[in-house]
Amino acid sequence: MNQIIYHEKVENNLVTIKSDRKLYKLLFIFFLIILVTFLFYYGFLYFRILKKGQISKNILEVYDIQQLYASNTPVTLPNIVLENGQSTDILGVIQIEKIGLRYPILAITTDDFLKIAPCKFYGNELNGYGNFCIAGHNYDNDELFSNLKLLEVGDVIKTYNLNRKLCFLYSL
Repeated sequence: MNQIIYHEKVENNLVTIKSDRKLYKLLFIFFLIILVTFLFYYGFLYFRILKKGQISKNILEVYDIQQLYASNTPVTLPNIVLENGQSTDILGVIQIEKIGLRYPILAITTDDFLKIAPCKFYGNELNGYGNFCIAGHNYDNDELFSNLKLLEVGDVIKTYNLNRKLCFLYSL
């Protein structure tokens, strides 16, 4: 019934428990730092995408204002110049009213321009002869072509050139 407890065994157990607690605290702090780093990184990427989307909205605002005051003259929009020095022209506008999509169509296809708006992938001008293909990203619900899955047969896709002339009218 009587137990004899040796003092040195109790001390060794206490030392290992204290060192285990320190290890768990260090691991917790380490993983917390990693979690915070990932959250900041993905938050930064998210706000960059929103900033690029705002550029296309600003282009459309300038386009709409110029169309409002234009009198039989073509609208002239400034080139888009990125921070890395790339520049491109604006060919027109794509609009799908059912899903609220309205973006300018850019003349050059690069990864940086695709983050701003749909780009010309192949073809001549918007109202030219032959096929005209555009490319754009699907950012899920952060805009661009994320809501195409909501379109049905019979829905209309419109493209306009800079004179606000309807160039293509597609019905799915």
